[in-house]
Amino acid sequence: ETPRDISFCGHAILQHQLFVVENALEDPRFSDNPLVVGAPHIRFYAGAPIRDEGGYNLGTLCLIGTEPQQLSKKQQSMLRDLAVLVEKEIQYQDVRRLNRQLRESRHQYASLVENIPGITYRCLHDKSWTMLFMSREIDPLTGYPVSDFIQNAKRSYASLIPEEYHQYLSDMVDKAIAQKDAWHIEYPIRHADGKLRWIEERGNAIYDEDDNVSCLQGFLLDISREKAARDKLQRQNQALNLLNKISFELSGELQQVIERALKLGCEFLNM
Repeated sequence: ETPRDISFCGHAILQHQLFVVENALEDPRFSDNPLVVGAPHIRFYAGAPIRDEGGYNLGTLCLIGTEPQQLSKKQQSMLRDLAVLVEKEIQYQDVRRLNRQLRESRHQYASLVENIPGITYRCLHDKSWTMLFMSREIDPLTGYPVSDFIQNAKRSYASLIPEEYHQYLSDMVDKAIAQKDAWHIEYPIRHADGKLRWIEERGNAIYDEDDNVSCLQGFLLDISREKAARDKLQRQNQALNLLNKISFELSGELQQVIERALKLGCEFLNM
């Protein structure tokens, strides 16, 4: 490796055009250069700068000789063409490296997403919740493939939510956006088999440079079992409260107590 302060390429790389030294002994820039007065006794040098896509000089493609020499216009053109080919090869290798890094990054991201419990999503802030991305775990939760929901290809995610919940969800999300806060909501969706599944959703808005909402993102969890357990516990508590009321609060004639107890029981069972 030649020190840059005495190298010919150190001069060539600063140029935007072909750099040619026909006879270094007669060139005041190089006549006392150690590479000229000593080994390897350079007399002729021609170097073409190699640039990256941004125009930054990376190095040079050079020809070196121990005899003075002149390059014809055709030879100069050939050297420049060779430099362009080298530039394209370097750029091609850079593109391949970037593509490989991109693939690895996507793979790492996909692995991360797949290991997150529940379903991750990103959607537009519109009435349909138009999905831009959804993880594949949505398939068993809804009974539909994820491809159905991307850009509302066959159905929107909002179409699975019972109509009576639409306004509630819209209000909760809009309130969170107005406060630039996250939302945490629970609601049902209708599975392809017609049954309801309960969802816990946590999400937040993404804003653009003008502070406008560009999209929404978050994750969905299937809490159907937890919801059923909570509902069952609540009903058991209500039943216990009813029994306490019948046992300790009702008084009077036995027939009246029985009738009032039956009435309370029918109300509890929605009969």
